[in-house]
Amino acid sequence: MEESTMENSVNVANLFKRMDELGVSMTTVSNETGISTGNISDWKKGRSCPTAAKLIQLADYLDCSTDYILGLTDTPKPISIPKETAERILGSTKD
Repeated sequence: MEESTMENSVNVANLFKRMDELGVSMTTVSNETGISTGNISDWKKGRSCPTAAKLIQLADYLDCSTDYILGLTDTPKPISIPKETAERILGSTKD
């Protein structure tokens, strides 16, 4: 499967921000995920963007959400709320 072209461009700036935060290089990400350094370099330069499958793979490796990589949130990981707390909050909003 080919990478998406710029016509379907997405902002992956947080991908590189997260890599910097974790101190991992493109080579390390490539070695650990099997994603070529050429692909990663092309994403950084805006020549192409990752597929959904690669976004998921990167998010898993970088321990963050795909929304974070795509710049849809500033929080790398979703906030986890215990089920009981969520049920109590949701239950208190019922009429």
